[in-house]
Amino acid sequence: MRTKSIGVILIGICVVFLFVMTSFVDDINQGNESSCGCPTGECPMSNDLPLYAYLGFFIALLLGILGVYVILTARGMEREYAEKEKKLAEQVKSLDEDEKKIYEEIYRADGVVFQADLVKETELPKAKVSRVLDRLENKGLLERRRKGLNNLVLLRKQ
Repeated sequence: MRTKSIGVILIGICVVFLFVMTSFVDDINQGNESSCGCPTGECPMSNDLPLYAYLGFFIALLLGILGVYVILTARGMEREYAEKEKKLAEQVKSLDEDEKKIYEEIYRADGVVFQADLVKETELPKAKVSRVLDRLENKGLLERRRKGLNNLVLLRKQ
């Protein structure tokens, strides 16, 4: 959602920038016409856009394209995230009682906990916790890292 807001802001900046540029170019052209000493009344310089005007319009165009790109990629990312959340929810529903107990304990600990703390909190034997963690790791729900003499258990980012 935050990414989509950035895209909308970029498009808004593009529109404001285009408005400012057009009014700025009009003011310069009016100044050129009034200061020109052409006898015919139509100054050939009034139809020429200065180089910085082209540069300004090009920058505004790039901002607009970037804003649209950010919005479109944000939609794709939201869909991808929703699919991953759905898949994760299905995986969690398919867990047995001990797996759910351990998974929920890791989740309550903000996704990072030592294996020894899991043994204390769940009141399951060390071997049982280790086997359950092996199964959860094989399912891709978590990973274990060695930290000194302990294992650090981390929920995988889906």
